[in-house]
Amino acid sequence: MDNLLVFTKKYLPMYHDEIQRRLQCFARYDRDEWAYAEAVSRGGISCQRGLIEVENFLRELVVTSNAFKDSEFFQANQNALVVKNAEDYYRLAIDNNIASWNSRAKHMWLSVKRLFHFYGADSKGVVWAHNTHVGDSRATPMYSRGIVNIGSLSRSELGRWRVFVVGFSTNEGQVSAGSSWGSTVEKIQIPSGIKGSYEDILSKLKLHNFYFLFDHKDRKNSWLNQYRKHRAIGSVYNPENESLTNYDPTILPQRYDAFVFIRHTNPIELIK
Repeated sequence: MDNLLVFTKKYLPMYHDEIQRRLQCFARYDRDEWAYAEAVSRGGISCQRGLIEVENFLRELVVTSNAFKDSEFFQANQNALVVKNAEDYYRLAIDNNIASWNSRAKHMWLSVKRLFHFYGADSKGVVWAHNTHVGDSRATPMYSRGIVNIGSLSRSELGRWRVFVVGFSTNEGQVSAGSSWGSTVEKIQIPSGIKGSYEDILSKLKLHNFYFLFDHKDRKNSWLNQYRKHRAIGSVYNPENESLTNYDPTILPQRYDAFVFIRHTNPIELIK
């Protein structure tokens, strides 16, 4: 929001006060998104309409002024989209985890498409995200629950041959993560993969670090096309819930185009 207001004050001074007024809807919550979401769930005033109007206004302005190729206009438009969709995500998260997840996933994919449009028809991109975001949700039970992600959305819209999805996993080591949402990042020990999981099976091979490239033959292989547990480690990771929440049943060659396995992993060092 701060960057958006800096932009409007510099380039759109005639609209700045009105846009600031609409964004001030969040001010009473001291930028605590969860406090806002809980208040709305109890009947409090929603900021949704005002944020939609701000985003729509900036998007139309960019198109009508032929300023879309200007990076500053693009960033301002994207900042408005982030604020609008973040409000949607937090508001939905209080009552409906699936709706909030899909809201965030669709925002990620929309942001990628906007970047493609900004850089032109022949542009390409690399999206770095956790397996749960990039691995095609249709190859997991997520799909039966109505859950989408970047992998499923990109393959559906662009065609499978224009998207290459790479998954990563490990059997043991350490990871830099928080044990819960909002907690401090720490180095957390990763226990060995649970019995029968891909991580457990692959750790028994002689190679320590390797990768698979899946083709149409692999996708017809009966052994590979079975659901097996596949580790899911994200920015939040709690090994105490290992068997309950840290594995997604997965058909590996359907979820990814390539899969990298590192038997023992080390935590990333944060850039300060």
